[in-house]
Amino acid sequence: MVMDDNAHLIEWLAYHYHSLPLRRIIVAVDPRSKTSPTEIIQRWQGRIATTEWTDLDFIPPPLMDAHQQPNLSSDELTKLFRKRQEEFYTRCMARLKAEGMTWTALIDTDEYILPNMHSNHHYAYLRGKYSEATEPTVWNILQARVTGDSVPAINVTRAEEQNLEDEHVPMQQEAALVSRIRETPCFPMARLSFGVKESPQDTVQSVVPWGFDGRQFQTLRWRWHAGRGSKRVNKIAKALIDVSRIDSKFFVATKQVMVHLPIQEYCRGENDLWIFNGQSLLVVHHYGGTWEQWSHRDDTRGKRTREAYDRMQYDKQTDDNIRPWLQGFVQEVGWWSARRLLREVGEIR
Repeated sequence: MVMDDNAHLIEWLAYHYHSLPLRRIIVAVDPRSKTSPTEIIQRWQGRIATTEWTDLDFIPPPLMDAHQQPNLSSDELTKLFRKRQEEFYTRCMARLKAEGMTWTALIDTDEYILPNMHSNHHYAYLRGKYSEATEPTVWNILQARVTGDSVPAINVTRAEEQNLEDEHVPMQQEAALVSRIRETPCFPMARLSFGVKESPQDTVQSVVPWGFDGRQFQTLRWRWHAGRGSKRVNKIAKALIDVSRIDSKFFVATKQVMVHLPIQEYCRGENDLWIFNGQSLLVVHHYGGTWEQWSHRDDTRGKRTREAYDRMQYDKQTDDNIRPWLQGFVQEVGWWSARRLLREVGEIR
């Protein structure tokens, strides 16, 4: 779902095309949006199959009427926004299931999925299956979930427990995630929120191909976060859903579908909402961006204030594991195609 997200969408599409690899997307455009993503989406013809929806494509008449009521309060607008999300996710998953799709990501344009280099024992296990020069990709990890691979039990050390910081969810002692995903189509992913502390230009520009400016990219410019164990900042997880293994009867908005637990019949409530970073084979990097990028949209929840933005000066740790993607993307599609696909990346228009 997008509303004036073009500055992020350009990078988001390129990154996930290369890293997932993304080949099918449904985009819903908010009726309040002052800009259109159509031109950006059309750049990807022949590479990503795209469907662009408006509210008329997925919102039922009673909810449409509710949006038209005058003088709605901030709380009422927030509730309507969440219902709109539920309706979109429901229709989107049902459509993709009908098309024969499998793993479906339900994330925003400021969120990026990647293999979690810091996953304690799970990542080390999968890492051993690949050569020194090859890291597991997102797709490798998802495929391993259904191939019958077994995973040894996880033994949490005292040092790891201390590294959890203010995460208060009970620690699971067994590496049950891999076997569980073979049984259930809900794959939770921990989030890691990056703040707005700047880094030296030479650091930002490192491993960036010639002709590109690292400061224009969310994934390259912002390196500092509040710590992998910061529950307060990173907040609850997001999920991948294998729609091919979901019974269509569960695609019912508000009864089974919510943003962070897309299909509650299969997602395990608190255990999936608050998954530890160290137990998450995939991680979702979440970015705030520049003040201009962060503040230019209207937010019905009233959270996009300068004070809130300035609080995002996180300085606990840096993480550069996502950075090589741009080099790989340029090599995959060619320099000229990359320049065309990434034209005006990060710019507010």
